[in-house]
Amino acid sequence: MNSTSLDNQSSGIQDGHLVRIVRLETNMDNVTSILASLQRTEETHHQEMLMRFDELRDRIDDGRREAQARLEQARQEARIRLEQSEARYDQARQAALVARMDLHDQQAVMRDQNLTNRIDKLTFWMAGLMITNVLTIAGLILRKF
Repeated sequence: MNSTSLDNQSSGIQDGHLVRIVRLETNMDNVTSILASLQRTEETHHQEMLMRFDELRDRIDDGRREAQARLEQARQEARIRLEQSEARYDQARQAALVARMDLHDQQAVMRDQNLTNRIDKLTFWMAGLMITNVLTIAGLILRKF
């Protein structure tokens, strides 16, 4: 602060109003210098705050990018697991379908064999009946003659 000789009340012949005016001017000079200093300090703090905001924004952006990268990686891993699950499901479904078709084929073969055996038996019986019929007719013809 600036100090003047008028601040000291050492002189005996001072006019009260003049002293007040001089003190007021001195105080105003002091306020003006302090105000400029406060403005510089405030501007410095404001610039620091803006730098901190920029740093914070950068950290938030970095965190967001990292989170997005982790999310994308998790999404890829989930997609891979889903594709693997679908492949296992498809393989299991195809294996079940093949087993079912094999069982159906085996049943069809067994039915075919049963029918073939039955036809063979019926053919044997038909041949036997025809032979019996022929022999009976031949016997009747021979008896008449």
